Order: sequence, then C-alpha cells, then structure tokens
Amino acid sequence: AGSVVSQMSGNPYWTIILLTVAGGCIGFLVFNLPPAKTFMGDCGSLYLGYIFGLATYRLGFLTLRPTRSVFGWLLIMAVPICDTAFAIVRRTLGRSGVLLGDRRHIYDRLCHCLDGDVLKTDLVIWCMTATLGLLGICIIHNLDSYWPPVVVIITYIGLFYIGKALGCLSSD
Repeated sequence: AGSVVSQMSGNPYWTIILLTVAGGCIGFLVFNLPPAKTFMGDCGSLYLGYIFGLATYRLGFLTLRPTRSVFGWLLIMAVPICDTAFAIVRRTLGRSGVLLGDRRHIYDRLCHCLDGDVLKTDLVIWCMTATLGLLGICIIHNLDSYWPPVVVIITYIGLFYIGKALGCLSSD
C-alpha cells in the first residue's frame, strides 16, 4: 500500500524503497509459510517498523495536504498500531513491564480462537490488513468529504472491540 501511495504522490524514491521492502517481505514469506522454516525476529520487525514509520512521516506528514494522508496512513497501519497499543495497555495494567514479550498479540489470540490453525490465522490477518490498506489508499486518493475521519474512527473502534473480544487486553 505504501508504494502505491508514494507513486500517487509522485515520489519515485519512496516507491522504489517500499517496493524493494515489499519484495524482501514476499521473499521472506516463502520461507515463513506454515510450517515456518525461518523467523524474522526483532531486527527484521524493528527494521520494518522503522521503514513504515519513516514512510508514513515522509509521505503523510510532509505533503501539501497532510490531513488527507494522515487518515489514509492511519488505516494502512491500523493493525500494527492497535496491536502495539493493546500490548502497552495490557502490560501496563498487568504491571509486567512494557518491554517484556508475551503471547497475547492479535495474531496469537486469533490463532488460539481458530484452534491453532496457523494458515487460517494468516489468511484472516492478511485479508484484514489488505482491506484496510486498500481503504487507506482510497482515502488518500480522494479526500473531498467528511467521511475519512469517520471511517478511521469506526475502524479503530472495531479493532478495539475485536482485540477485546480476542483477549488482547487482558494480562492473565
């Protein structure tokens, strides 16, 4: 989604960077499909978070109409933003330390609800992020009404309720 947004905004450098990152992720995904043969780890996930955060800043906040882009980027990044927020709230309320790992993320809880079926869990997460990514692109492409903030608010409320129902906010 990021490379499409950068292409729409006329930024060929970020288009190339984000397409390269997407290609690397797809290449990694070949070896990470169930049963996984390799895992990303902290270095890979932190790098991806950094690149997407930087892309959001450069392509979203430094444009001529930043409000237009911010709503789209909030949708494109909704799943990782909510998952991070759930982890911070869960760990703070549980007094377990914000930097300690756990298995209560959206993916882990969804996998548990799907009886441990990793492939189904992957497909649900991929479809959810792809749908939100396409919606974000549509919002960035044509923001001439009041509906983008409404869509963002409804999306985050919906993700909050999904996370709560899955048990992503409870520390036990």
